[in-house]
Amino acid sequence: MKRIIALLCLVALCINVFATIASAEEGNIETQSESTIIITDPGEIAKYAASLELTENPDDIVQIVITNSSYECNESDSTPLPAADIFSEEEIVFEITSHNPSKRGNLLRSSDYVYPGGTMTISESVDITYSTTVGISAEIVSAEMGFDVNSSINVSDAQNIEVPYGKTYTCNAYTKLDHYEFNIIGDDVFFDDNLGTGVVDKPIGVIFVVLETANL
Repeated sequence: MKRIIALLCLVALCINVFATIASAEEGNIETQSESTIIITDPGEIAKYAASLELTENPDDIVQIVITNSSYECNESDSTPLPAADIFSEEEIVFEITSHNPSKRGNLLRSSDYVYPGGTMTISESVDITYSTTVGISAEIVSAEMGFDVNSSINVSDAQNIEVPYGKTYTCNAYTKLDHYEFNIIGDDVFFDDNLGTGVVDKPIGVIFVVLETANL
């Protein structure tokens, strides 16, 4: 009898393991581990400069470094649990219309470096920002997004800049944002109302742009 029970437990454990692997392969939850992306190829630099909407001339850029903080997001869950609407008894949900996990934010620091180079260290407290076209409180937005939109995040990183002899490099450090745009839907019993739209920007890393600014 004990052998039968042990065998049944082993079968149940195997089924659970296979189910977990299948769920991960389906990509229900995307986990982005802490990493750094370094771009030095001129063609790739041009592509990243366009996607990040950099103001620097791509021809002058020698390196783009993007740091990513560790976080989890469920891409398939575009409508989180509803929260109370401040206007009536109906509930509201957010319908995600756009998600950019690598949006360039504000300039944090800009410094020049000569041979042999130096290190730029970033440690800034950056606010999470949000806006809506209707008067929805931060508490409701936080409940829908799954994090406190009234808080700030300490963005910290360091980047070594190696400069060849006779050249001057400039390093511009920008906040890396997790950017969301969404529709605000009134989940009524009889029909849904489109109440407005909103935007949330959460700082999650740093974008370093290194460019050549002088050549002796």
